[in-house]
Amino acid sequence: MMKWLLALSLVVTSLSSVVQARVWTSATGKKVDAEYVGFEDGQVALKFAKTNQVRRIPLSALSAADQAFVMAQQTAQQPSGESGTSDESRFNDLIAKNPDSSSAYYSRGLARLNREDLAGALTDLNKAIELDPKNAVAYDARGQAYAKQGMADKAHNDFEQAIEIDGDLASAYRHRGENLYAYAKTEAGKQYVQQGQENFRKKLSSAQRRNIKQSAWQPLHATKGSAGASPVMVLARADREQAERLERGYRRGGYGVGGGYGAGGPGGPGESSGSGGAGKGPLTVYPEKVTKGETITLTANSDSLEKGMPMALNRAGKPSTAFKGRRKPSKEKIQQVEFYRDANGNGKFDPEGDQLLATDKDASDGYSVEVPTADLPAGKQQFFAMPQGSEQPSPELMSAAEKLEKAAKAESRLAERAEQAAQGQGLTDAQAAALGRTQASVAKTAAEVAEAVAQASPQAAEMLAGAQKPCAECSKQLDSAQANPGAPSKDAAQAAAEQAKAVAQQLASAAAQLKEDAGKPGAGEMAAGKAVAGSGEITPAKPSPSQVAGSGSGGGSGGGATNQDVDQAIERALGYIDEGDYDEAIDEYDRLVERYPDDDYYYRHRADTYLADGRYDYAIRDYDRTIELGVVNADLYYNRGCAYLAAGQVQRAIADFTKSIELDETANLAWNNRGSSYARVGQYDKAVADFTQAIAINAGDHLAYRNRALAYRKLGQQEKAQADLSRAEQLLAK
Repeated sequence: MMKWLLALSLVVTSLSSVVQARVWTSATGKKVDAEYVGFEDGQVALKFAKTNQVRRIPLSALSAADQAFVMAQQTAQQPSGESGTSDESRFNDLIAKNPDSSSAYYSRGLARLNREDLAGALTDLNKAIELDPKNAVAYDARGQAYAKQGMADKAHNDFEQAIEIDGDLASAYRHRGENLYAYAKTEAGKQYVQQGQENFRKKLSSAQRRNIKQSAWQPLHATKGSAGASPVMVLARADREQAERLERGYRRGGYGVGGGYGAGGPGGPGESSGSGGAGKGPLTVYPEKVTKGETITLTANSDSLEKGMPMALNRAGKPSTAFKGRRKPSKEKIQQVEFYRDANGNGKFDPEGDQLLATDKDASDGYSVEVPTADLPAGKQQFFAMPQGSEQPSPELMSAAEKLEKAAKAESRLAERAEQAAQGQGLTDAQAAALGRTQASVAKTAAEVAEAVAQASPQAAEMLAGAQKPCAECSKQLDSAQANPGAPSKDAAQAAAEQAKAVAQQLASAAAQLKEDAGKPGAGEMAAGKAVAGSGEITPAKPSPSQVAGSGSGGGSGGGATNQDVDQAIERALGYIDEGDYDEAIDEYDRLVERYPDDDYYYRHRADTYLADGRYDYAIRDYDRTIELGVVNADLYYNRGCAYLAAGQVQRAIADFTKSIELDETANLAWNNRGSSYARVGQYDKAVADFTQAIAINAGDHLAYRNRALAYRKLGQQEKAQADLSRAEQLLAK
């Protein structure tokens, strides 16, 4: 949020000015139709065409051209007694009326900066800062002036100062990142980059430590040989991404009264969707049609989501009712909404095969997320929003608890009948046989449940193991009673009753433990509602003339791409990958694939890029094409296996990792990831064998140790698990 205010009110364009409709552009390049209403206190008032509502946004959130337009409007509409007064003189009049106003000098300085009058801009911005040392936007503007003069060190210091004053000033982050390449050539800049690289390394190490403790069956990285981005690129990209995050905040109402700049709710830019989710359908895609690389907003209709929520369950896993059923069972309240893309194209919501785009846990502004389309394929797209409620107790453990409760009741009835017989005439052989069958059934249930819950609830399993001895003793006494019916059976009946009471108590305790474990965080799953759908279209981005010419596709007459053209295109693609700009890299490979449809090289590298970018369905498609073209090698099957594994197609992943191992038995990555795949389907013995082989090939593979530890735990081998975890920690610390 902007933390500075005008010291004095400026005589500027009022909100009653004549409106002017035009297309506005944000600092990130996003466009919107709106009418200019006025400018005051560093904020621009715009009336959005879609909503017919006026919103205020910070001047710095606009493009340089739009900022210049606002300044021109400010001076042009300023009352003046002389019809021929210039813009400069109008600013002079403004300053004359407000000589102690930092904002007045800032406004003239910004106008001069946009006219490339750098000396005049610096004079004004210096004065603005002198009058208000906390004027963050003045520091930001002065930094731009310094940068344009080639004074990267002074520019950097001003951007730093602006951010220190206003940590939410997006333009300062963006300008600092843009200036970083020049600043890194200075001595101070080199130290800044070095420190930033060290901080990034520490954060990465910390993240790895958290991940190795929290993420189960982690596969190793899929692609090989890709060079990381330079420290300058990493820091510059971090600043750019921070600016984009803050600018999204502007659009979601972070500035002024309730609104922002850019695509907001379903009704149009800046419109809130907090009151039940406005829009034509259950899931609104805005804009409905965008160019690849732009951002879309997905907004789910809250009413539609709530209708599809399941009934709320109580701690016992039963429908939650009030006043003994006089009210209808309540529904689950929405805790979060997951947004997906229909990745497999079947038109149906499939969490295993569809692509998770984002999750919204904040209902204060409606369930709405912004999704960049650079990572999405061009064409018509269907999207889903799936609501989720609170985490439900584990259905498996709750079912097991119910079985034990029924068995405990049966055992209690057995104890009562045996005790009654002991105090009366004893048991007939038929009665003893019937009670024996009940006891056998209870014992069988206890054994089956113990086996089923051994991993998820070891305490309950231990209790059930303790019930085995009294179960066997009870059966033995009932057999004795059957062999000696009548009065001679009284002692055996009494003994059977005592043992049955002990069994019933053990079963009840185990059932209670199962219910407790079923309700622990992470034991169950969140209650899932019904997904709602919406659609939109992403049109391909048009390549720049230099890209088209450089790739040799669509060049001049007589043309065809030369080897040099192809090499340059590949070099550009690899450069984009180093910078993390996968979309541009894919565009390069798209043109090469179109030019050379039977060359496996381009399919293979486009697939690797898709895989690195998390677009697994497209990666698999290209790997398939590469194999169709006759390529057979271990790395190819390994990478496709990684894509299958990430996409949740575990059996296909296992088949590909197996093929990779057949082609190269020394590929420890394939052994590790096949082990991860086996673990995900519960084949822990096979998982341990594969992790062990990965360790035999590479004794420094900390993830293989960690994964094997998890498998050992599932097998109940706690000592081996702890030893592997300790070894993994040691290797990670190196």
